Amino acid sequence: MLRTALLPKLLTILLGTIILLFVAFYNGYPLVYSDTGTYIQSGFELFVPVDRPLTYGLFLRYTSLGFSPWLSVCWQAFFLAFALFYLFRLLFPLTARAQQCYWLSLFILVSCTGMGWTVALLMPDIFMSIGMISLCLLLFDPTASPRRMTAYSLLLLLSGSVHFSHLLIMSLLLLSLSLYDRWRVKRAIASLFKRKRMILAWTLNIVAWLAVPSLHYAVEGKFQASKASHVFLMGRLLDMGLLQKVLDDHCATENYQLCAYKDQLPADSRKLHWDAESPIYKAGGWEATREEYNRILWKSVSRPQYWVKHIFEAGKSTAIQLSQIGIGNDLKTDWYGQPASPPYQQIAKRFPGEFKQYQQSRQNTNLWKQSLDFDRLNTVFTALLWLSVLWLILIFTSHFRRYISPLQWQLFIVFVLAIFFNAAVTANLSVVAERFQSRIIWTFPLLVLMLMAGNFSHWRSLFQLPENKNK
Repeated sequence: MLRTALLPKLLTILLGTIILLFVAFYNGYPLVYSDTGTYIQSGFELFVPVDRPLTYGLFLRYTSLGFSPWLSVCWQAFFLAFALFYLFRLLFPLTARAQQCYWLSLFILVSCTGMGWTVALLMPDIFMSIGMISLCLLLFDPTASPRRMTAYSLLLLLSGSVHFSHLLIMSLLLLSLSLYDRWRVKRAIASLFKRKRMILAWTLNIVAWLAVPSLHYAVEGKFQASKASHVFLMGRLLDMGLLQKVLDDHCATENYQLCAYKDQLPADSRKLHWDAESPIYKAGGWEATREEYNRILWKSVSRPQYWVKHIFEAGKSTAIQLSQIGIGNDLKTDWYGQPASPPYQQIAKRFPGEFKQYQQSRQNTNLWKQSLDFDRLNTVFTALLWLSVLWLILIFTSHFRRYISPLQWQLFIVFVLAIFFNAAVTANLSVVAERFQSRIIWTFPLLVLMLMAGNFSHWRSLFQLPENKNK
């Protein structure tokens, strides 16, 4: 039986969960993406996909109970609602204040950002934000009980293991925080966190790095995290315009199969990865090209003549990715409602009782010809994002800066670093895509909302006229 003290918290989190599920209710069914079919298939058939971990496929299998993907998005919403609830409790120890700020912020974020759309999507994207918030709680929550610390740890472990980019982003985030904290300590400034907390976070990160290849070994007998890293990196080399240069420089002395196609390379990485006429498939597929592509990749990073190009393209791609804040543009296509699409096939096969619901969702244009329209939402979100930037500039360039508490500074550092590393990792190890940035950029307005609520009495004075002393 739940203790009386836990019941109000649970009810608050459950109401937050319902708020976060609004987009799924509005659509009429959980949202799908082109990769959703592969995730569902891999989880139910127990095979390691060529280009992603098995972990999220298993998450869909077991959280849906083989009955409904609605259960999976409910769990996603619950995990985020739980993490956000304790984040607000961390900033506002008084229960009533935390609850009010929590619910109001959820309403604003669901209505005006891409948060609700990411929660409702049958993809691991929302776990990037869940993992970042869980890391903040793990490091900075001073009153966390052993039970809550266990919950934070499990969320962090799950969030890291559902996608390769999450593992690398979390590693870069931990490394940056560790170096920054070491710099502070050397200058006799208070440490950001307890050392035991950082050791625990690093341990969980290492466990996640080992868990993915261990899971793959248990299923297929191969201890490897990814079967496709060489293909995605080769695609990145192609998009940079450097692959042609490397082949021109070395095809005379190296016996690469790819040299036969160096004058007719695909136009971009997507065609290299997925076009049936791509040199990859002509050479035997993803596995067959591993050794050769790794040799070409090593040439590109080991030779100084290519370093300037790598550095320039890395910076440029990161900057472009940071600006990719659009919501939902890749969710709006007739393809998801066609029998040839993997999401269509897997929903029909694994969840036949709900297949009609899937067909009649707004994403697939329902009986009333209602579809998804993101134009107004993107306009509102862009305005909110710029207002958030202006508000932060106001805070950090005025006397209000002194009202920012150490904890708020710490959260600001983590949020900004996570947004930056998300852009850097996804843009340089995969492709520049709006989906990758929209999965986390909504946390920037969240950060501003928390700063505003945490210092409401000070910000309110901005709009108050000075009193007339002669009155």
